[in-house]
Amino acid sequence: RNLLREATKEFTADIRKFTAYEARFSMQMLGGVVKADLDQTLAGARQIVSAALSQPILGIPLQQLTRNFERDSTERLVAAVRQGYFAGENNSDIINRVRGALGTTRRAAETMTRTTVNHFANQARVELGKEHEDIISGLRYVATLDNRTSTICGMRDGKVYKIGEEPP
Repeated sequence: RNLLREATKEFTADIRKFTAYEARFSMQMLGGVVKADLDQTLAGARQIVSAALSQPILGIPLQQLTRNFERDSTERLVAAVRQGYFAGENNSDIINRVRGALGTTRRAAETMTRTTVNHFANQARVELGKEHEDIISGLRYVATLDNRTSTICGMRDGKVYKIGEEPP
């Protein structure tokens, strides 16, 4: 359990660094296509992180997502050990069962990481848009259309939203 908490703290620190990078990158990209003197005081990483934390991901706040992940991971591990023990399996078989449970958890971690990183990157772009509403008329929703894309995100792909009216 402490290991998952530590991983969550490390993930949060990394996402803050990523957010600062994404904010600078977005500003450079905008500066490359707009013939205007852009204010170089882009919203700080703290402001973007705060905004991203306040915006739910698929309707769920990030802190709740990480708590759910931690709880679900712990429950999977305990269930795998319990099931092996009561089935009379030896330690080697139980270890393999736990590895299987961790494999599922790894996939869940990858999904949560991908979703959260995209959420923070998008929030950096939204904050950039808010700071430059005078030259940005809206934000186009772009979804990667593959077998991981939710129906909601797929339906939003290509739509343009006014700044401040983009969907969560």
